[in-house]
Amino acid sequence: MIRRSVVTALAGWHDRFLAIVLVATCLAVAHQGLAERTPRQAMWIAMAIGATAGVAASRALADRLRYHVGEGALAALALQRACRHRYLIACHAAIVAVFAAAMAIVRADTIPVVCAAYLTAATGGAVDIARTPVPSSGWRRAIDRRLLSWQRRPAAGVVAAVLTLIVTLAAPTDDSARLAVCALASCAVIAVLTRVEPAVVRFLALSGHGLGSILLRRAAGGLTFLFVAPVVASVAVGLAGAVVVGSVIAGMLVLMALRIQAHRLYARLQAELIVAMLVFVIAMAVLLSPFVALPVAALAVWRLSRAAAHQRWMIG
Repeated sequence: MIRRSVVTALAGWHDRFLAIVLVATCLAVAHQGLAERTPRQAMWIAMAIGATAGVAASRALADRLRYHVGEGALAALALQRACRHRYLIACHAAIVAVFAAAMAIVRADTIPVVCAAYLTAATGGAVDIARTPVPSSGWRRAIDRRLLSWQRRPAAGVVAAVLTLIVTLAAPTDDSARLAVCALASCAVIAVLTRVEPAVVRFLALSGHGLGSILLRRAAGGLTFLFVAPVVASVAVGLAGAVVVGSVIAGMLVLMALRIQAHRLYARLQAELIVAMLVFVIAMAVLLSPFVALPVAALAVWRLSRAAAHQRWMIG
């Protein structure tokens, strides 16, 4: 299953080339960053990386098992505790091996720390997943549905902008602190207002809806926030705040557009892998120059949009 997901996500030569460049660049940047750190600092950084990866892997595996229990063709196997144990052990062992190989290139003395941190963070989640792969509480799904319904309403963007203004004004009077608080609050809000439901996106695409139509239907609150929040930020922290907040919101909407187009083309895991690679390329372009990042982001959206155009009007 893992091998098939990777092969499907990297089917084209350009996808494989992008993945190779991504991996090589990540290893080079990590090696350069950790080589200049003291052993103690390197250990703490490796511990943070391992723990974060462990939590993320546990959540991804949980989603995968829940899919197979509810909708997948392997429901009978996914309901068996022994099969779940073997699946989790195989996945985590593969991830630990990849981490060990990567850290051997980056900084070999951090291999035990990053592997131990990963396994520690993943153990608790793995135990819970192995026991109960089916979501047990309904209140989380109720909150999730409420948030998804709110992001489709333009009024949500106005309310979010007002809340951002209140949080910013409650921050310390220092301009730098207020700017940071305003940017973080805007990022948190727009992250909630730009969530993507893969199944809904695929259905809308098959029914004839393009990227613009899906954005208007699923992110009306985020689009409203894009126009209102910079005005609010300019009132709270000046023109610099408006530029920063506008850039953050626009970046999250571009990310949503990438995810929508990727989910029209690929299964969930493959789509997220493709989007992660594209985001990394755009981030590298931002480090070079914002003027370079703009055409790179536009090219990424155009490339996915061109491929996703064939997924429309497949339902009569």
